[in-house]
Amino acid sequence: MTERFYGPCDACLAELRATQGNEQAAVEATEYEPKMNVVPNAIASKE
Repeated sequence: MTERFYGPCDACLAELRATQGNEQAAVEATEYEPKMNVVPNAIASKE
């Protein structure tokens, strides 16, 4: 496979890695809250 069609050249790839970085950030998951226009299923909430 030729590099021309594969992606950025080696020089550009090295520059991107140096300037952009690739550290992962901690992400906290939030609890799911349904939209106000969503109503619970009548059968599912029947007890």
